[in-house]
Amino acid sequence: MTENTENDDHMPAFGTGGPGSASGRFLESSLIAAISMVYNAAGADQVQAEFRLGPNHIVDLAVLDSNKPELIEVKNITPQTQKRLSDALAQIHALGNEFQRLYGQTPRLVLFVPGPLANDRIERFAPGNVEIRNSEWLLAEARRYGVEQDVREVLNHVIRTETEGQRMKAKLLRLPPGQHSWVEFQALCADIFDYLFSPPLKKGIRESINADGVDRRDIIMPNYSTQGFWAFMREKYLADYIVIDAKNYRKPIAKPQVLQLANYLSTHGPGKFGILATRAGGNRSSRIVCREQWLIYNKIIVIFDDRDILQMIATKDAGGDPTEVLQQKIEDFRLAI
Repeated sequence: MTENTENDDHMPAFGTGGPGSASGRFLESSLIAAISMVYNAAGADQVQAEFRLGPNHIVDLAVLDSNKPELIEVKNITPQTQKRLSDALAQIHALGNEFQRLYGQTPRLVLFVPGPLANDRIERFAPGNVEIRNSEWLLAEARRYGVEQDVREVLNHVIRTETEGQRMKAKLLRLPPGQHSWVEFQALCADIFDYLFSPPLKKGIRESINADGVDRRDIIMPNYSTQGFWAFMREKYLADYIVIDAKNYRKPIAKPQVLQLANYLSTHGPGKFGILATRAGGNRSSRIVCREQWLIYNKIIVIFDDRDILQMIATKDAGGDPTEVLQQKIEDFRLAI
């Protein structure tokens, strides 16, 4: 088997619609079957699905090679937040520890996800003893061992080329944080969120000022969606307009920046949902204020950093749904309360 070929710039995309959709809504059994097909074609010994390690641990796929056993944990939805990825890595580590306890061997640990993970996210959160593989690796191996067509049929896989997101990614990586480039960062954020969310959202209105001339909102994206995720956001969080505030700070944002955005949000104004686009995320005080704004005023504010934005671009470029990052961040926020 070849080494990991993870590269979010040239990621094949899953086809839209159906069980093999770009949003990662795969049947886990289909992914396990496709991966097993590749290992069997490569001549691997004892490829076993749902391999049980005692009463409390089950491995999605185990390759019981006597020289180097391999444990593969398969996720049918790509983890797109730090917490989700950390949880998945903790799970595969627990399986590895249990295998070593029972059999006295240290297995190779593999986490398989259907969609892309931005390289920065992998380097920052994935330890060196876990290999992360995805559809690109799977297709490369299937091609190598002559079962590509069979694997494609299982996954309903479609390749699509996208370059616009790659250009935006390169711009973001080149743009330095700090006051001198805040105008460029704001303009780039407007382009990025248009690329990610429009359609179904309307393209962003830039530098919107209210009637009193007091509140200046960097970007506002009208939300007239009648179905899907953004319709849910309108109904649940009064997200009639998506208010996006771009902060090109070198350090994590703090309480004042969250309160500034919170002041923009109101029932009779743009609604009660906002996004803070930052370079380095938020500090503890910013997270506390986000929690207070939700619990007291029903305002929900999501903070994105560069890694989140790059992950959304990678997901979009792979034919996926970038709102999955937003969905998972909101879920993590709500479930932590």
